[in-house]
Amino acid sequence: MHLPPRRRGWLSRPQRRRPRRAHRAEHWDALYAAGRGFAPLGDTERRLLADLCPARAGALALEVGCGLGELVLRSPVRGTRTTATS
Repeated sequence: MHLPPRRRGWLSRPQRRRPRRAHRAEHWDALYAAGRGFAPLGDTERRLLADLCPARAGALALEVGCGLGELVLRSPVRGTRTTATS
């Protein structure tokens, strides 16, 4: 799957907007206080990850902001040597 740079998360120009609520600590604090955690990866997310990050045995991967580590543990990027930090 090919996505243009803008769709992959790259910004073509600086953004001066207020951060989305998902980027604010209060949002996550409220979710956890209500007993809600991370949503599990679905088929769409797994396919997108496989397309954007093809698995290569022995490759190195870094996941920053891993939370509980579900992405590393259940992703199609198996066979890589992964370091995850939250």
